[in-house]
Amino acid sequence: MTSTKPSSRPTAAAKALTAWTELNDRQQGTLAVIYSLDQAAEQEHQQRGARGDFDPRPASQWRALEFAHDPADRRLFGRTTMQVRLAAAGWDNQGNGSGPAPEVWTP
Repeated sequence: MTSTKPSSRPTAAAKALTAWTELNDRQQGTLAVIYSLDQAAEQEHQQRGARGDFDPRPASQWRALEFAHDPADRRLFGRTTMQVRLAAAGWDNQGNGSGPAPEVWTP
């Protein structure tokens, strides 16, 4: 007979909640924007497929989210959708995601 004693290991949901609460407001906000844009891309992909305009590319391509333009000169190229949404929340600045190349998030 197996024991019905509860496991002392945290559940995946508990681990996720702990990780989430350890993030600061800016980090949580950035992840929320990423999630929102990802879900919008998925919905658009499904709607286009339902209309017969199926995109055969892998999800890593049609779901890619552009964080910044390359080069990142906003005067010439404007802002990406992600930067616009972060700015609306007061979290966007030129220092976000700084690095050697523009960052693209793929699932």
